[in-house]
Amino acid sequence: MDEGIVNHHNDPDGWVVVNIWRDWIAEHLSHLTRREAGDNGSPHSTLLCSHEKGDDCLTVAGFYRALRKGGDAYLPADKVIDEEWWNSEYFHYDEKVVGQRLVALKGHASEIVKPLLDSHLQYAERDNLEYLTCVEAGGRAMGKR
Repeated sequence: MDEGIVNHHNDPDGWVVVNIWRDWIAEHLSHLTRREAGDNGSPHSTLLCSHEKGDDCLTVAGFYRALRKGGDAYLPADKVIDEEWWNSEYFHYDEKVVGQRLVALKGHASEIVKPLLDSHLQYAERDNLEYLTCVEAGGRAMGKR
């Protein structure tokens, strides 16, 4: 993906991919914010995420883990491309370009969240916790005896 600004004039396929990705992020952050506020209602299924019971994306740590994994951990390219609205009389897309833009966007997102997922816990199940454990305590933080 060009390092320039993606818009509907210079890269219409990329612009649509960015908007799909942004909507996926916004929907999940909205659910996680409501959950943190005590609303334990069921998350709404969307076109691109079913929110089935046990979906990792429904916890704060799981959401960031999905972003870190990239690939098909969220918004699988084949599912994004299969959506009906791509095939309208008004919108024509290049399947290869859409896939490339999605891979590039997820790659950038993965690098951004990487520091949040570096865990120094010595707990075998640390990658299954519902919260992030990126804090490292030692030296002065532990106090002297």
